[in-house]
Amino acid sequence: MYSKAPMNAELVGSTTEYMLYPDGSSGARVQMQGAHFQQSPPIVGNEPPLTFTGAGFEYAKYTFNIVAEETCRIERIIERRATNQFGDNNVLETILFVSIIADQNPIDVIVIPKYVSHHQYFGYELKQTMTFRKGQILKKGTVLAEVPNVINNEWCPGVNANAILASSQNVIEDAVWISQELADKMSSWGYKKHVMSIGPNEYPLITYGTPEHPAIHPPIGGKVRDDGILMAKRKYDELLCAIEMSTGALREPDGHFDDCIFVNPKSEVVDIRVYRDEAGRKNLQTPEGMQQICDVYADALNFYYENIRRYYLELKREKKTNLTAKCRQLIEESIMMNPEMVLHKESPRKKQFGYEPLEDYRIEVTVRYPIPLAEAGKITDCFGGKGVVGIVVPTEDMPIDAYGNRVHIVMSDNAMLRRTNWNRGFEHLYNAARRDVQIRTLELADAGDYEAAWNYLMGFLEATTPLYAEDVARTHLGSVERNEYIDELRRTQLRVNIPIDTPLGMKEVEEAIKEKYPPRQSPLMMTRPDGSKVPTVEEFIVGELYIIRLDKTGRDMSAIGAGRFQHFGTIAKQHARDRARRPLREHPIKFIGESEARHLKAFVGRDLVEEVHDRSNNPIVADEVILNTLTAEHVMNIPCLVDRKRFPLGNNRSMAIQRHVDECDGVGFTTRED
Repeated sequence: MYSKAPMNAELVGSTTEYMLYPDGSSGARVQMQGAHFQQSPPIVGNEPPLTFTGAGFEYAKYTFNIVAEETCRIERIIERRATNQFGDNNVLETILFVSIIADQNPIDVIVIPKYVSHHQYFGYELKQTMTFRKGQILKKGTVLAEVPNVINNEWCPGVNANAILASSQNVIEDAVWISQELADKMSSWGYKKHVMSIGPNEYPLITYGTPEHPAIHPPIGGKVRDDGILMAKRKYDELLCAIEMSTGALREPDGHFDDCIFVNPKSEVVDIRVYRDEAGRKNLQTPEGMQQICDVYADALNFYYENIRRYYLELKREKKTNLTAKCRQLIEESIMMNPEMVLHKESPRKKQFGYEPLEDYRIEVTVRYPIPLAEAGKITDCFGGKGVVGIVVPTEDMPIDAYGNRVHIVMSDNAMLRRTNWNRGFEHLYNAARRDVQIRTLELADAGDYEAAWNYLMGFLEATTPLYAEDVARTHLGSVERNEYIDELRRTQLRVNIPIDTPLGMKEVEEAIKEKYPPRQSPLMMTRPDGSKVPTVEEFIVGELYIIRLDKTGRDMSAIGAGRFQHFGTIAKQHARDRARRPLREHPIKFIGESEARHLKAFVGRDLVEEVHDRSNNPIVADEVILNTLTAEHVMNIPCLVDRKRFPLGNNRSMAIQRHVDECDGVGFTTRED
């Protein structure tokens, strides 16, 4: 299984080069790990792995960094802010118009947003790497803004966590047991854009601000209300307008009758865009001062687009018409906001957002909310060892060994046997030895024997990763450089490079560690539910594993009393605009598929399947269920919810449609009693 011949990195493949000794896992696990890397969202406490192959430096080149694709010169810098008010320093987007230094010098555009979200939930804030100025030359490949999971040009998706591989009631099957400290470090951010259009006979509610300074939504950086309402609007009612448009009523949205947008109550606003129909607003029923609130943001957005249009007109005057497709798209977007400025005539075209035309106002508010790593969340290591968080406990209640090493994650000890990913155990053993070697090296240095400390450290590296040992020796030839290297270990942890083409096999390295550099082990002090401490009978090795979060949170909540029906009489699919209209998703969860139906019929009979199917796809029966539930004397003890003599089975809408189709083909089905 293991060979002294080095592995060929080209044959191993790019998706597994991040993994230590990929030949130590089954092919299925190696393939799975490649998929896990694609599912790893950015986390707040990411750090470089302590034992690495070096592939992370190559991975970093292909992340979602904003990079100058060609050598170019900055010609114009345009920034977008939420408002034009004095003191608004929140730059939400930076536009760089650049001339590519090549034949004909085409004009291109580089868009640098403040945040990015390529996922349904997860996102991150970009880190701008430099200050821009007009005339500045950007060389090809220059990183202008980088993602947070890149540290010093290395892709670092996870954290180093003290781990033990053990049996426990908390780690049955795929479950893992983690500390609150680890959960906090692996927390992520979610980003979501919410849209509210204000049309004729509609007006937004004043759900934020003060009586002196009312607001429709929080400002940039502002927090959302405790009830989770981000924005709300109300239809104009001529009969009730005197009541509903009073100052007090405008501040009290009704979750049933008003159109409310609910978000995570812990959200904060990170971006605001307000589009305004400049062709003539028809909203005459808006309460006094309401339009001015929207206009503050609409004017800022128009100013941003106006600067783009002005630069375009400047390019036309200078006859610089060689524009890239990306540049033309941005300019056309800006022209659509005010065609008269460029075309000098009213345009019949109107700004569209998908299939939705621009009404009086379109308010787009993007919020950021925390996504903690909690129970039901998924994590993995670097070897396809995924698991579900089963329990999160206070850090002080986690096991600790006799040397003060606090455990942050407990994983099943037999998982490697079941999954055949032996290199997980290798990383665990190696990191434990690496930590103890660092401790011993510093002890020798503290005693004043830097030469012995250097020889001890190099002996470990030569025995476990000779190629890296050669690199370290070559770059630290003199005693001064060697002493500085050892002193640096007082401030940081020892990182060891084990490249894919290392000449030593995993089994050989393990034997060398056990023979010459065995990690310390001891019983663990455990915390009982009553708070008392008790040591384990067995001794354990505490060593780091590089833990990566996956994008499965297990925290989505859905609840519904009665499903909505579409025009065919079957359950309607939830529209994207309706997902934030209630605090929870009001969408029925699929209960019975083809496979589930077969199993249920086999074990409990067909009656249950037919009953559930009929109640879900028969509007008449659904109304009967609701009526009998609301009028029942004891709602938890209803003798007969549906009278099947009045509403016999077999008449739900999906079956009726199928019967109609069959009868059009001259086919009819009947049932018989066996």
